[in-house]
Amino acid sequence: MKRKIIILRPLAAVCLFILGIGVISESSAQREQIETFTIVANGGVAVLPNERLKLTVYNPTGVPATSHVKVFSGTGQILLSSANTYVGAGEFHSYDISYTDLGQAATEPQTGRRQVRIEGTVLYTGLESDARRIWSTYDLTSTVTGQSILVGMLLPAIQKVR
Repeated sequence: MKRKIIILRPLAAVCLFILGIGVISESSAQREQIETFTIVANGGVAVLPNERLKLTVYNPTGVPATSHVKVFSGTGQILLSSANTYVGAGEFHSYDISYTDLGQAATEPQTGRRQVRIEGTVLYTGLESDARRIWSTYDLTSTVTGQSILVGMLLPAIQKVR
């Protein structure tokens, strides 16, 4: 009889441990609240004459968001700043930036290349797990042929708005 009790005690401890993990996991999921987040993605890119830069924001969540874009020179001067733009749930929004829009950026004499830093910002109110699904890409396209030259993804940094 004592052997059965000894075997049941570890089994009961394991069951209580598993139940405890389930309660902890459930309470962690319930703790995620609707909050406001700023998602900032940025990166550097060089634009040549006859090229166009496009920044696209994708909002795969079920909640609308707003976004805007800034383009900076190498010295940090703001070359371009868009208005806040509505990005509906499950929608894309693209910002087209021409080479001439970057006129204040330093230009390499031999190539005419203008090196800039682009920053896309999205303001989103919802769950943090959904905020992590919002992303931005950029691509360089030839204005002569219409072909994509370079496609990249901007890495996001997510911060709660307090």
